[in-house]
Amino acid sequence: MAVDYAVRNKKGEIIWDMNYDGNGNGRSDWIEVAELAKDLGFEWGGDWSGFKDYPHLQMTFGLSIAQLQEGLRPKTEEEQQD
Repeated sequence: MAVDYAVRNKKGEIIWDMNYDGNGNGRSDWIEVAELAKDLGFEWGGDWSGFKDYPHLQMTFGLSIAQLQEGLRPKTEEEQQD
Protein backbone atom coordinates (compact mmCIF):
# COMPACT_ATOMS: atom_id res chain seq x y z
CA MET A 1 0.00 0.00 0.00
CA ALA A 2 3.06 2.17 -0.44
CA VAL A 3 5.23 3.32 -3.28
CA ASP A 4 8.45 5.29 -3.53
CA TYR A 5 8.79 7.62 -6.48
CA ALA A 6 11.45 9.66 -8.24
CA VAL A 7 11.35 12.53 -10.69
CA ARG A 8 12.81 11.88 -14.12
CA ASN A 9 13.84 14.61 -16.57
CA LYS A 10 13.32 14.59 -20.34
CA LYS A 11 16.73 12.93 -20.83
CA GLY A 12 15.57 10.03 -18.64
CA GLU A 13 17.84 10.96 -15.74
CA ILE A 14 16.53 10.43 -12.21
CA ILE A 15 16.48 13.71 -10.28
CA TRP A 16 16.86 13.58 -6.49
CA ASP A 17 17.10 17.36 -6.09
CA MET A 18 13.99 18.40 -4.14
CA ASN A 19 14.18 21.89 -5.70
CA TYR A 20 14.23 20.66 -9.31
CA ASP A 21 11.74 22.53 -11.52
CA GLY A 22 11.85 20.74 -14.85
CA ASN A 23 8.65 22.28 -16.18
CA GLY A 24 9.78 25.83 -15.32
CA ASN A 25 6.66 26.85 -13.41
CA GLY A 26 8.57 28.08 -10.36
CA ARG A 27 7.55 25.12 -8.18
CA SER A 28 9.44 22.00 -7.15
CA ASP A 29 8.38 19.02 -9.27
CA TRP A 30 8.80 16.80 -6.20
CA ILE A 31 6.27 18.90 -4.27
CA GLU A 32 3.90 18.97 -7.24
CA VAL A 33 3.90 15.15 -7.41
CA ALA A 34 3.32 14.93 -3.64
CA GLU A 35 0.39 17.37 -3.84
CA LEU A 36 -1.25 15.42 -6.68
CA ALA A 37 -0.85 12.18 -4.72
CA LYS A 38 -2.30 13.75 -1.56
CA ASP A 39 -5.31 14.94 -3.57
CA LEU A 40 -5.84 11.27 -4.49
CA GLY A 41 -5.77 10.25 -0.81
CA PHE A 42 -2.13 9.26 -0.37
CA GLU A 43 -0.10 10.16 2.70
CA TRP A 44 3.27 11.71 1.83
CA GLY A 45 6.39 10.86 3.82
CA GLY A 46 7.53 14.48 3.46
CA ASP A 47 4.73 15.54 5.81
CA TRP A 48 5.88 13.28 8.64
CA SER A 49 6.99 15.09 11.79
CA GLY A 50 9.95 12.79 12.52
CA PHE A 51 11.92 11.15 9.75
CA LYS A 52 11.13 12.82 6.42
CA ASP A 53 10.80 10.20 3.66
CA TYR A 54 10.32 12.46 0.64
CA PRO A 55 10.02 9.80 -2.08
CA HIS A 56 7.44 7.81 -0.06
CA LEU A 57 3.69 7.74 -0.67
CA GLN A 58 1.30 5.43 1.12
CA MET A 59 -2.42 4.75 1.12
CA THR A 60 -3.76 3.96 4.59
CA PHE A 61 -7.48 4.39 3.85
CA GLY A 62 -7.80 6.33 7.11
CA LEU A 63 -6.34 3.51 9.20
CA SER A 64 -3.15 3.60 11.23
CA ILE A 65 -0.26 1.27 10.42
CA ALA A 66 -0.94 -0.54 13.72
CA GLN A 67 -4.58 -1.10 12.71
CA LEU A 68 -3.54 -2.45 9.32
CA GLN A 69 -0.97 -4.73 10.95
CA GLU A 70 -3.69 -6.03 13.27
CA GLY A 71 -5.72 -7.04 10.22
CA LEU A 72 -8.27 -4.22 10.17
CA ARG A 73 -9.24 -3.39 6.60
CA PRO A 74 -11.05 -0.46 5.00
CA LYS A 75 -14.76 -0.81 4.42
CA THR A 76 -15.94 -1.64 0.91
CA GLU A 77 -18.34 0.72 -0.86
CA GLU A 78 -21.23 -1.57 0.07
CA GLU A 79 -20.24 -1.57 3.75
CA GLN A 80 -19.98 2.24 3.74
CA GLN A 81 -23.58 2.52 2.47
CA ASP A 82 -24.98 0.46 5.37
